[in-house]
Amino acid sequence: FHILRCVHYCGGGEAATYKQEADERIAILNEKGNISELSEFTVRPHVLYFDDITEDEDNWKNQAVANWYGKEKVIKK
Repeated sequence: FHILRCVHYCGGGEAATYKQEADERIAILNEKGNISELSEFTVRPHVLYFDDITEDEDNWKNQAVANWYGKEKVIKK
């Protein structure tokens, strides 16, 4: 069943959109500066998408991403 979902998401373009948006986020996170503002994903392919940062910059997920990329804060637009 998961293989069929994977084929559906990959064939339907959702995986490509997700990759493009993830690449854009990584580029923003790799820019200089202490604060990164990230847009929300427009797609969430079930087989690729696990979880995301929140609008609460003090949320542990936001803090984990900020720490990983050496940022003071990561904010969801």
